[in-house]
Amino acid sequence: MNNIFHTRCLVDGKLLSVVIDGESCTNLVSEYSVKKLGLNTLQQPKPYTLQWLNEDGSIEVTKQAILKFEIGSYKDEVLCYVVPMEEAHVLLGRPWQFDRNGQQDEVTKKYKWSHRAQKFVLKPLSRKEIYEDQHQMQQNLKKEKEFQVKVEEEVKEDVDERRGSC
Repeated sequence: MNNIFHTRCLVDGKLLSVVIDGESCTNLVSEYSVKKLGLNTLQQPKPYTLQWLNEDGSIEVTKQAILKFEIGSYKDEVLCYVVPMEEAHVLLGRPWQFDRNGQQDEVTKKYKWSHRAQKFVLKPLSRKEIYEDQHQMQQNLKKEKEFQVKVEEEVKEDVDERRGSC
């Protein structure tokens, strides 16, 4: 069975892509999202290493953030580890699923969960919608990296000019 479910949520009025993954042992939020939304972070009490989240290899998880989000009429907040994730903005893993009694219906592919005595049902995104979300996220990350390189080059040039004028 495929335990990955794609949807979207709102955080401070911004639309984020969400993966609900029954195989993940953690709840995660991307560094990019934390930075763009200006979320406060907390130090991770016991840093640890993850291997599979990006193309750069393993990463050390050192920060957490409380993510307040909405999916339709459902409102919640969850403690997430902050990581340089490239496939989605948010990953809700088994901790969230267990607390919400969440499960994907194998026949309808809808995702069902309950929270505060309310039941919620969500249909999955289409493959096209998933592709669009991932493509947009990759474009944003590419622009961010290009901007960082440009800033670093300008700083280097400025430092070089100052050294030459002394």
